[in-house]
Amino acid sequence: KFPELRKLGLSVYYLENHYNSIAKLTKLEELNLSSQKLEKLPESLGKLSQLQNLDLSFNRLETLPDFIGNLSNLTLLDISGNFIPQDEIEKIQKMLPDCNIIDVFGYKR
Repeated sequence: KFPELRKLGLSVYYLENHYNSIAKLTKLEELNLSSQKLEKLPESLGKLSQLQNLDLSFNRLETLPDFIGNLSNLTLLDISGNFIPQDEIEKIQKMLPDCNIIDVFGYKR
């Protein structure tokens, strides 16, 4: 319905069954999925190739899938308030060297 949509904020709105619909928004540049109770990222989000800012803060993530490396336009990734270990954060940084990652403590890497 909104193919030209560039920003989408869904903080706190629990959308478990609608992530595939979000993946159809191929021009999306900013996506806020904070406080969604996510334990893993839906693979369909790997199709959002124009994404620049992704807020995954305050979920239940312990890891991020390798497809996160396909989001080559990503410049900001907020993973604050999750359970992602340091070695996983370093792996993400290698996959996305131009991306600023904000971790649990709010430090950019």
